[in-house]
This record gives sequence, C-alpha cells and structure tokens, in this order.
Amino acid sequence: MSGIVQPLPAIPRDKIDIALIDEAGSRARTLKRRRKGLKKKARELSKLCGVDIAVVCTGPGGGSVPDVWEFGSAAVIGRYRRLPADKRAKHTHLNYLNAKLGKVRKEQAKLAKQGQEGPKKLASPGAALLKGMNLEELLGSIDAALLATTQRRKALGLPDDASPQVAKGPRSSAAAWMTTWRPGSTSSRGTASTRIIRLMPA
Repeated sequence: MSGIVQPLPAIPRDKIDIALIDEAGSRARTLKRRRKGLKKKARELSKLCGVDIAVVCTGPGGGSVPDVWEFGSAAVIGRYRRLPADKRAKHTHLNYLNAKLGKVRKEQAKLAKQGQEGPKKLASPGAALLKGMNLEELLGSIDAALLATTQRRKALGLPDDASPQVAKGPRSSAAAWMTTWRPGSTSSRGTASTRIIRLMPA
C-alpha cells in the first residue's frame, strides 16, 4: 500500500465586489498587499514580453510620496513625459473608461432593439415556424394532416362528403388546394369554421 497522499482540490475563491472598501483599516491593508502584487506582475510582464514598464502608485488621498517602479530600461517615465500632450492623453484612465462606456452603450442599444423586435416576432409566429421550410415540405405536412383527419372521420362514422381532397400529381406544375376546418362543422358556406386557401405555383 503506497503512502502517496493526494492533494486536496483547490477551494474556489469568492468573487470580490470591485468597489471602495468602506473600513479604513481594511482598505489600508488591501492597498499594502495588492501594491506588492502589482509590482510583481509588472516585473513578470516586463521579463516575459521584453517591454518597458513603469508603475506609479500613490497612497490614500494622493498626499504621500508615490512609489515609482521602472522595469526593462531606465527612464521610462521620462520618455513618457517627453511625448506630445495629445499622445499622452490617449493613454489616460479617462480615455480607457470612455472606450469601455462606448462598448456598454452599444450593447444597451442592441438589447433595446431586440426588445422592440420581440413583440413583432411573437405577433406573427407563422413566419418563424415556416422559415427554412420549402413549399414541397409544407404541402407534404398538410397532406399528412388531411389524411389523418380523413381516417379519423371514417373511424367516427362521419360522412365523407365534407372530407378534404388531397392534391394529386406533381405539385411543381399543379395548383394545390388546402382546406382546414373545425371538427363538427356541417357547412362550408357563410361560416368561419371552413377556410379554403389556394396556393398557386410560382
């Protein structure tokens, strides 16, 4: 019997709500811990991808002396400051938030459009049901329904004079007559129980 101990599965971490931490002490501890993690990630990114990275992290309120870290080559911040103002403005946090806000607004407009089209689709479900079905398949489905109804009428002992006639011959060259009715109807004139629909070939 081996003495190998299987490692326990990792416990999934709860998703943290990204919002300002209300308690000052907890906020200070989180800043200290995560600032170290930020520095580590910046160093790893510089080595893995061969890029120059500079990180400036201030304290609460921005009054303390900021921590500055440069990885890759020196004077990364100086090179950034020498850039024209319009190029520096492209890399601000405000610009990032505006771009993200634009994506959110596009998604909202898309959802609003789908919400407006929803009632229209529900009002005419026939078009959605017949989408992708050609005339031959539609007529075949109706013929099967008519045949089943005729057999049911015979089983119930109803007269055959009101039975629908299934279209014969090639449907591509002849007109198809399709009849739908309500069970128990006795007349096809002057009532809403019988409707005749004629489909002519193109």
